[in-house]
Amino acid sequence: GRELGFDFTALEIGSPTNSGVEDFDSRGWAPVAARVVDGQPLAEWIYFGKRRFTEPFFGQSVRFAERNPFSRSFRFEAPLRAPQEFGEPSGFIFHMSRCGSTLVSRALAALPRVVAVSEASSIDAMIQSGRSDWVRAIILALGRPREGHEDRYFVKFDAWNIHKLPVIRAAFPDTPWVFVHRDPLEVLVSQLRAPGMPCLPGAMDPAILGMTFQDITTLSREEWSARVLAGFLCSAL
Repeated sequence: GRELGFDFTALEIGSPTNSGVEDFDSRGWAPVAARVVDGQPLAEWIYFGKRRFTEPFFGQSVRFAERNPFSRSFRFEAPLRAPQEFGEPSGFIFHMSRCGSTLVSRALAALPRVVAVSEASSIDAMIQSGRSDWVRAIILALGRPREGHEDRYFVKFDAWNIHKLPVIRAAFPDTPWVFVHRDPLEVLVSQLRAPGMPCLPGAMDPAILGMTFQDITTLSREEWSARVLAGFLCSAL
């Protein structure tokens, strides 16, 4: 495998459904999903090798990596632990959606010295757990340099993660952050024309958006969307 350019160890070779690996060298691997089992965080890891995250969203980078038969066949679960050899992230990007934040993260990802992660579901899962230590672990695990020379690391969060800013700040109290926004009416028009998950009532747990299950049935889609966007802005303020 090494002769063909795969940087893995004997410990990492096993059943395609391998789980419960206690320790492994995570170089070249990335946690693409995370969940809590028996009160402990588990991450699902797939092999990226030295491939950088250059797609607009992390989920697209995962799908691209899965074109590799090895990555597709040997994904496995292992306890989530923060690598100890990395420094703090360089910056965080929050946003209200449809406001240009993807342009910001893609511009950063275009720089060879930068690792940029955009809206990773594994990060969101740990944020929703409310555990700042798990949030720290997943963010650091995704920030490992891909080609070896990167020295900057930026994370763009999902729009609703602004509601959990205290948890994220507890994990990284010194990391600078920005909130990208735009004329709310323009964002609302975009969401009504082609709605994302937050602006589709019932598409996700309303509590994550600061809404209630009752709101799903009592509010029009226009009012729901307006309140969701207002919530993002209020949390940022």
